[in-house]
Amino acid sequence: MLITEIDEIKKVERVLYDMLTECTGSHILDSGSAYGRNWERNQKKSIADFKSEPDVTHEIYTDEVCYTISVWHYLVNQLDVDEICKKFNDLNVPALDWDSERFYGVSKAADDYIESLNPDEIGCSFNTYNHESFLSQVLQGCHLMINDEHYLILQIHQGCDVRGGYTDARLFKLYDGGWLAPEDVYGDIDGEECSNTYNGYSLTDESGNNVPVNEDSKVNLWVYFGG
Repeated sequence: MLITEIDEIKKVERVLYDMLTECTGSHILDSGSAYGRNWERNQKKSIADFKSEPDVTHEIYTDEVCYTISVWHYLVNQLDVDEICKKFNDLNVPALDWDSERFYGVSKAADDYIESLNPDEIGCSFNTYNHESFLSQVLQGCHLMINDEHYLILQIHQGCDVRGGYTDARLFKLYDGGWLAPEDVYGDIDGEECSNTYNGYSLTDESGNNVPVNEDSKVNLWVYFGG
């Protein structure tokens, strides 16, 4: 990577790229040797590769469009890094041990730093695998408020088996509101408008009816990231 390219990269892009290429090892129950682990695939990519990939990709299966939202674009469009984040991330990466009793993927030193900031509120932990999600990789984290600002402690799943293979947590500042945006997809199939917002998962018209599709259909999809 050229120095000029590095200078043009945003701080949040550098942090996310480090997470998406972080080696999280392997596990005896992990089928990564057969299908490949996320970190193994991601380490073949540059930041430019992530930036150039589509917001959402799709495949057509008989009469259904299956879509996947790029976790890179989903996060980079909603997150930022400030001095509080930088201090936390410096303390937690690499984490010698995940010995925090409140947060996944967090060391006690980084937890103590959060405590020293007297957070206004700490939310419940979440894992996107536990509900309908179309992101290209699983996210795990916890929302919190510091000085009336919204932050996110985040891990990205880098393995193959979802039970393990998560990155050390990083802290990010959220651009808008206190939560990550819904995974709202919009677009058209053969010129007919569709979205997953009507039922929360499949692409339908505004009446909730499936839009007809075949293997020759022209599909255009995009994602609303909030803001």
